Amino acid sequence: MIFLLGLSFYGYTRLTKRSLKIIGVFILGVVLFYTYLGTIKIERNSKGIEALFYKIKMAPGEVFNAKIDIENHKDLWDHWRAYEAKRAITMLNDKPITYLTGSGYGSLVNLKFRAPLGDDERGMRYISVLHNGYIFILYKTGIVGILIYLVFLVRLYLRTYEKQEEMFFKILISTIGLYFLFTSLIITGIYIPQDAILFILGGALFHENNL
Repeated sequence: MIFLLGLSFYGYTRLTKRSLKIIGVFILGVVLFYTYLGTIKIERNSKGIEALFYKIKMAPGEVFNAKIDIENHKDLWDHWRAYEAKRAITMLNDKPITYLTGSGYGSLVNLKFRAPLGDDERGMRYISVLHNGYIFILYKTGIVGILIYLVFLVRLYLRTYEKQEEMFFKILISTIGLYFLFTSLIITGIYIPQDAILFILGGALFHENNL
């Protein structure tokens, strides 16, 4: 969030020739970094900077690679977000109409086994919240819900293009919109209840709408 805020105040989150060049350099740097990580062996139980590199190396697989053995706990936890999403998609496929209508906000995702989550010693077989916010919204509210969510976040982001007074709050709102576009993929985005950034967003919107 701090990184994006810094970029926003210097105007780099607006799509211009300069910002596109910087984004291209950044993407190239990420590709080269992951290429480097792919050439080295990092133990799962490493400490310090190696532990951080291990988590970064496993991050894409955790989100997208759902081909795992649930009996292999190491494999399961390294790809947990992908497994949650896969189970939600499977349940949507079982009842295709829910792609349009959603399964309802109170619906649960069946993990097919008792995962060691929560306070219950037996674990949890059904969960209500997914780490992947886009799959979470799709599962709960369907395509209509996820389209509304994307339109809302994009409209927040577009505040950075407005030429008016009080640009600080417009840039702040735009940055938060951009932040949630990214974090919705890994930490439920705007629907994570512990995120204090939601209160900052609410305060900024209130201030701007009462100018």
